[in-house]
Amino acid sequence: MGKKLFKKISYKKLSQGKGITVANRFMSIRYAYIDGYFTASDFLISTALQLSDSHKKDILFFPICFNYRHYLELHIKNLIEDCALLYEKMDKLGYLPEDITSLPDKDKKISEIHSLSQLLNILKNRLIVSEEEFPQDIESYILQMHNTDTNGQKYRYHKDKNSKTFFTEEEYFDLKNLQEIMSKVRKMLFAIGDFIDDRIQLSDSIIQDYESNY
Repeated sequence: MGKKLFKKISYKKLSQGKGITVANRFMSIRYAYIDGYFTASDFLISTALQLSDSHKKDILFFPICFNYRHYLELHIKNLIEDCALLYEKMDKLGYLPEDITSLPDKDKKISEIHSLSQLLNILKNRLIVSEEEFPQDIESYILQMHNTDTNGQKYRYHKDKNSKTFFTEEEYFDLKNLQEIMSKVRKMLFAIGDFIDDRIQLSDSIIQDYESNY
């Protein structure tokens, strides 16, 4: 039998920087996925910009875009789930706006949706619960990513299910511009998440006070 592909490492070697920790107890696992894909793209762009070998640089475009796109899908789904949690707590407190009688898009199976456009619409509908509006410029950037890859396949495979090749003509893209815009998108999505988390924590505090007094 050959060597193990995923070989365990001692803590001593880990502390020497020779390994990596998965499911770090100091890190939220869902944010490890979200930030992992984003950071991978960031590192790949930084690496690509330093390469003089055009072949090695050009082939990085596909994993860069795949990771950025998958990051968006994960982050938006996470915000959608947090909105659902906030809905439950505000409903329990009776703090929901009068025009909200049920959780928006509650019948949608979020895990089965891979369209960024569809996910974004669900998020915008659910943000009504937090009285937060989605920034138009960030929406535009996310939709631009969606329009280049509507179902999450274009950067994973070189051809579609009908054997039609995706990229057939030579094109040129500004990697630094892509990196800067995606960094702006990430900051805003985290800002929205922080806002929702604050509302959730406030609701929890009110619920705990109520339950301890009655």
